[in-house]
Amino acid sequence: MHKSYEDIRGLTDREPEWWDEHGVPRYRKFAPSDCPDIYASEAVLFEVRCQGCGRRYHVGQTRSGLDYVKHPKMWSIGDLIKAKALEYGDPPNDHRCGGNSMNSEPRRVIEYWSRLRPLEGLREVWRLKDIAGYMEWRRDSGFEVDITRDWVKGG
Repeated sequence: MHKSYEDIRGLTDREPEWWDEHGVPRYRKFAPSDCPDIYASEAVLFEVRCQGCGRRYHVGQTRSGLDYVKHPKMWSIGDLIKAKALEYGDPPNDHRCGGNSMNSEPRRVIEYWSRLRPLEGLREVWRLKDIAGYMEWRRDSGFEVDITRDWVKGG
């Protein structure tokens, strides 16, 4: 279950545009550079649905080169998308129903971004000649697909 972040949400009547991987509400259009992991090499904005009330949320998630060093068998976000295995876990906690302690249902990838291939660059970063190119996020619409799992029923 994510924290509700009422201290942030109470500052505005607006609905969040999206929620980051920690369940923090975000109020401007998704950008991979706004994700909490500054070392991220992949960022995704995807839609999930609350199992309790059916409300849909746009949520963000990242992976960094450090994740792959610590957990060499970890799948990249791109591989998770291809396998329809991308998950967010509990939906954001907006107190709309009791479902914020249930699993969310992955639905579709809205935006997929990367700035280097996993493992590349991290171990060789000292050899990079084009730091600006290394830091530039690139969108790949080939990963922006339906990811509804077989176990998800209904609309």
